Amino acid sequence: MFSPQYNETRSLVAEGGQLRERWSRVIESPDPPLIPWQDTDKTLALWSPLVDERPAVIELIESATGRSRWIIQDLRESLKESVDREPDEISAIDQQIGTPVEGIVPIDQLLVVTDGFTIVITDRVGRAMGIDMETGRVLWHAALPTNQVFDLDVHSGVLGVCGSMVRDTGAGATTTQITAVIDARTGEPIRIMDQIGNAAPRWVRITDDNSLIASNGSHIVSFDLDHAELNWVFANNDNTNTGGAGWVSGSLLYVLDDIVPKVFAIDLSTGVLVNEMLTMILNRGWVDIRPSRDRALIVSPQGLLVYGVDGQRVGQDALGPGREFADAAYALDRVVLLRRPELDESGRVSSAIAMLSADDGRLIDLAKLVVPQQINRQPTSIEVVDGMILVGFGEVSVVLQAPEDAPGAPDAL
Repeated sequence: MFSPQYNETRSLVAEGGQLRERWSRVIESPDPPLIPWQDTDKTLALWSPLVDERPAVIELIESATGRSRWIIQDLRESLKESVDREPDEISAIDQQIGTPVEGIVPIDQLLVVTDGFTIVITDRVGRAMGIDMETGRVLWHAALPTNQVFDLDVHSGVLGVCGSMVRDTGAGATTTQITAVIDARTGEPIRIMDQIGNAAPRWVRITDDNSLIASNGSHIVSFDLDHAELNWVFANNDNTNTGGAGWVSGSLLYVLDDIVPKVFAIDLSTGVLVNEMLTMILNRGWVDIRPSRDRALIVSPQGLLVYGVDGQRVGQDALGPGREFADAAYALDRVVLLRRPELDESGRVSSAIAMLSADDGRLIDLAKLVVPQQINRQPTSIEVVDGMILVGFGEVSVVLQAPEDAPGAPDAL
């Protein structure tokens, strides 16, 4: 849990029906940390990932005790001192770049990815470093092939990165669109690609079978890295656009259309469209796609959809029309949705909380949380901790206790 007023991050555990603090950190930054990896053994935290006067720090923490296994201070300064890379002239003046998916971002913003063995950190200018996750040893510093970094992904020691290389010349700036594959353990380029054309690349993914998946908004390419050959190309048609985002789940690639807000599915082995529209997204929309055993869970303001390994729908919630959800949390076999707050007939603010099966979307329990007047805020987030449900109101959280006769379900309020 992150408390912005106190700049404090706390790790909590549920014991005997109560929440107990395992450890905490107070970092002088108003920004919540990035947590790219967390399991029962270790938690990886990047403190101060956004640009401010405070130094960025990365730390590996023992999840149970809070003991710091290793810590690296002043990441931004380390990158600037160790990597010979300066922003292009315009970016240096503006101190920001324009990205196709995220919009305008500061050039000193830090991005971090990990596959559980190797950590890669870069700023938006492409000053990067690799770190061994177990020891904290810095493996390499290097300039990425792009000096405007749009997206990156790492899997099984392979780093994919996409962006632009802008070179200043006497006649002005020239821009090359680049998608690259890099050895995450050494920082050495494996392949620099131009197969996705001249349009700005949007996003990249590395799959289990060591293929690079990349989109430039007009089409998606799949490239076999082991055999250095193109697998397939999926081109936009009248009903699909590939620029929003991509999620790999089992044998399918789920894609967010950035023109018509919807999600569709592509077979990873063939590039064939499996399902043209899985769900539409509202204008105030968000979407999250999570693998769950042999299922893919698609959650949006409209609710929950559950898809099987073949891309066919196997379940959805039955909560009815006219509702809009603000956030979701995930347990082993449950999905918990937080409805946007509304005023009841007595003028009180309340939010519905729905617990659904991750297997078929079946409604398990439905509770109405009436916001206490002393909180005087709207709920913004929801999390699940060992059978408890935490609803966040910024500096305040409300905890729902599961009843003994229905483990995992929240008490009706």
